[in-house]
Amino acid sequence: MSEIECQKMTNGLRHFVLFSLIGVVGMVWDFGSTWFLKEKLKWNPFVATSIGFVLGVTNNYVLNAIYNYHSKSIVDIRAISLFFIVNLVALGINLIVIYICNKKLKINFYWSKVIASGFGTVLNFTVTHFYVF
Repeated sequence: MSEIECQKMTNGLRHFVLFSLIGVVGMVWDFGSTWFLKEKLKWNPFVATSIGFVLGVTNNYVLNAIYNYHSKSIVDIRAISLFFIVNLVALGINLIVIYICNKKLKINFYWSKVIASGFGTVLNFTVTHFYVF
């Protein structure tokens, strides 16, 4: 493996680790707001999940733009649009996985969200790393 290839792999790994750490912060926003809306305000779990997801995604976009990809401006309409389109697809997958795990397989709602988050992380990083930033 050449030095350039090693450097690309190292940079890719660094971006993935930082993306994942930022994702944990977004997950706190997502799970925290979902819990509050679902448990305290008694909202529909799928509405609560959608709102929590949007809050987490917004957090992730801003933190990734600033700290992971060092964007000159976080107000990049193309990047924001792509990021949110990818995350809308991920939200759809997220809701389907939660529905299957929770309603069909009878897995706890929040464990279902954890399982769904794993699918979203892989999709989000791949598209974000190669196409958004």
